[in-house]
Amino acid sequence: MTGYGSLDNVGVVGDYVDNGLSSYVKILIDSYTSLGWIDTKCGYGCSDHASWTRNGYRASFVFETDFPKSNPYIHSASDLISHISFPRMLEFTKLAVAFLIELGDITVEL
Repeated sequence: MTGYGSLDNVGVVGDYVDNGLSSYVKILIDSYTSLGWIDTKCGYGCSDHASWTRNGYRASFVFETDFPKSNPYIHSASDLISHISFPRMLEFTKLAVAFLIELGDITVEL
């Protein structure tokens, strides 16, 4: 759910999340990736973030795009590597590393 699509926008899910953490994730997207972001919604507890939120843990959820435009091949026999954009996955990796470092308060000495 990170490698499908072009190098334009990712979806920041707005339901079943901590709004403050999601706002922070948008700052990380702007600061560390070449991607833009759009607000989107699942409309139901569509992934693990909903369970985390329901149990009192702060959660956010960044998705490949706006939910109605998501990967039509996911979880099917056509869910092939040929539908994956590795440059796009690199941008998601940058976001994940930024999230870990920024929230982990890791100091890197060179």
